[in-house]
Amino acid sequence: MFFKKAIREFFRQRMNPIDPKVATLYKYKLSLIYVIVGWNLIGLTFYMVVNDKLPKKHDSVDYVKLLGIQNANVVKFQGLSKVEDKEVHITEEEIQKFHGVIPKESDKQVEKKSS
Repeated sequence: MFFKKAIREFFRQRMNPIDPKVATLYKYKLSLIYVIVGWNLIGLTFYMVVNDKLPKKHDSVDYVKLLGIQNANVVKFQGLSKVEDKEVHITEEEIQKFHGVIPKESDKQVEKKSS
């Protein structure tokens, strides 16, 4: 309590009071800066999380694995003409390996029993 009062007295002796209108303007500007910086930090965090999960090479098969699709038809366009049309078949194990999910031993045993 004493420390807070001493700091307040220290600044009151060395500084002049600010006009309330000017103080309100400063408060508005600082809050605007705070919003802009906060929004950019949220965007940067989202970018870093998403960028970590994106495939490093730009292959259509990697994007199909990212989306978790087992059977996909991939069409490649260049300009307005179709260049390539291929079918992609990916197993569940490849998708889990791509996402870094390792199936538990108990899951494998349940699959064997149900087969």
